[in-house]
Amino acid sequence: MKAVHLAIIPATLAILAAVQLQAGVRVSSEEQKERRVAFRVSEKKFVTANPGNSLDLTGAKIGSKQTFTLIDFNGGELESGDDVRISYLPNSGGVPDPSKASYWREVPEGVKRGKEGDVFKVIRAGTKYALQTPSGKFVAGPVEGGVLGVSAKQEGALLVELVDVTRGAVAPKTPEQPAASVPEKPATE
Repeated sequence: MKAVHLAIIPATLAILAAVQLQAGVRVSSEEQKERRVAFRVSEKKFVTANPGNSLDLTGAKIGSKQTFTLIDFNGGELESGDDVRISYLPNSGGVPDPSKASYWREVPEGVKRGKEGDVFKVIRAGTKYALQTPSGKFVAGPVEGGVLGVSAKQEGALLVELVDVTRGAVAPKTPEQPAASVPEKPATE
């Protein structure tokens, strides 16, 4: 009888531990938060989607080619360290065409768009944000070939303001989040 009772105790503990572990790593699509944003790099420049899945800084105002969807995997307010995916949904005849959706992805030359997207990490830098690539580099200003470049160091990152295109305002900052130690630089540097 004692052996049966002793066997029940470890089994019960294992079940309780499994339930706790499962609760700690649960991720559901209900927690994701999508924001329609434009990435402003200076007073008059925005990240722009162009043909050939390229990305550059030619946008002088917010239009359909400067509007992206930022998918924040943990939902809530956007904070430093959040994992995000960035998509672009082009219009066909003035109507969004989901069959032509593309996502930002890291390629050997830098960052461009493609059918498969990567997960980027948002890093707060003062009042702006930097995007860290899956390889640990940072999205930087454009290079030849229609791609945004990458920088091995955070100091070389392209710093962006997130403009909420549904409201036409800069996305709210989270004051309790400490700013990264990256000085703000103009987008042309």
